[in-house]
Amino acid sequence: MKDEESESKKIIEQAFCLGRTQGVPSLKEVLAGLKVDKVRAQKNHDPTIARKLLVKISDDLVFHQAALTDLRQKIVALKTRPRRST
Repeated sequence: MKDEESESKKIIEQAFCLGRTQGVPSLKEVLAGLKVDKVRAQKNHDPTIARKLLVKISDDLVFHQAALTDLRQKIVALKTRPRRST
């Protein structure tokens, strides 16, 4: 793999990992910011999804696996918290 493609893969993964705390970017935004052309950039994110680091929800909605794990933990914590009576 060329250095540009390797760097692009890192940037894609980091962008969605940072999305855990800074808001999830759209796939188009991330791909537009890369130095490689769009077709190569698209090919770079597919192996990352195959390794389950990124989870594709729709064509433009992608989450880092760690963000989904955090979300699951928060939901479980909310469900197990005692309900307040009003």
